[in-house]
Amino acid sequence: MLPAGALVHRSYDSNKHDPFIGFPNPTARNPNFIFSHLDFTGVGWKTSDTRLLYTMVSPIHFVGASHVAPSAGQTIRFFAPDNTIQSFVVDSKTIITQSEQTDLLIGKLTQAIPTNYNIRHHPYLNLTNDNAYLNEPLVILGTRGKGGSQTSAAFANVSVDDRTTKTISSSYLTLGFDSDEVHFETGDSGGPTMIEHDGVATIIGTNSAFATAPFLGTIVNYSNFIPFYINELNAVMETDGYRMTKAIPGSTTLKLNHQIPSETIRAGHPFDINLTINNTTNILAENLRLTNTFSHTSNVSNAIGADWFDQSMANTTIARRAKL
Repeated sequence: MLPAGALVHRSYDSNKHDPFIGFPNPTARNPNFIFSHLDFTGVGWKTSDTRLLYTMVSPIHFVGASHVAPSAGQTIRFFAPDNTIQSFVVDSKTIITQSEQTDLLIGKLTQAIPTNYNIRHHPYLNLTNDNAYLNEPLVILGTRGKGGSQTSAAFANVSVDDRTTKTISSSYLTLGFDSDEVHFETGDSGGPTMIEHDGVATIIGTNSAFATAPFLGTIVNYSNFIPFYINELNAVMETDGYRMTKAIPGSTTLKLNHQIPSETIRAGHPFDINLTINNTTNILAENLRLTNTFSHTSNVSNAIGADWFDQSMANTTIARRAKL
């Protein structure tokens, strides 16, 4: 089994398969890109090796492949919707482990990407069972963001660098006819394997490895299967107040109570407002964000609460929580 590499198209056409104009210092998006209708602003590339891609799954967390993990202090760049390049520094990385280490990586930036950059993180596609992911059209991004298509075929446990991971595979027939179809090759890994759902590029995997099948003329692509490792990913993200975002969210009912200060609120004097939020059902609420905006003359200090993370700024208290 060989680590995944650059995408090889059956019939490569830069006008169709390159997402950017002028990469690695893009000046614009390619309007003729085959997936131009989808938002990939959350897919960034490593500055020191522009082949390697990483995909944001929260404002501060990204996923990739362990065998091409970035180091703390290295930089990942993103192409924002306003055609500017935004750079962020890697803080840490965690190799996902389930009885043993896998080829699935989750990393963290030194700061969350500001919301006004409009760089979107990607939800994962949460279907009812594994079989529901099979025979689905795939959107695959490889080296330098090049895009191609495939069809999900099967599941397999694959070992890369002595790390075994549950993967979802796709098969490339050398005698096929689809000019957009791709296979991996040796060189780089970590780019996203996605399924379009309701107009959104939802992530289901990160490119990991490839192999030549026993029957002549077939190359099999393997992508780390993210839905299988959701609990492990969430455990890492919850320490920062996040969880993986579901493409198909459930619904629950929350109840908010507030208690205003008993004393008179006076200008220039501090005061506290106590808020209590409860989940009234047995359905988990995820990625909660609670905001409270005061008059422009107010100077908000912070939001404090068990398991809540303070993101207050200016005259607005902002608190987030991974789950409730």
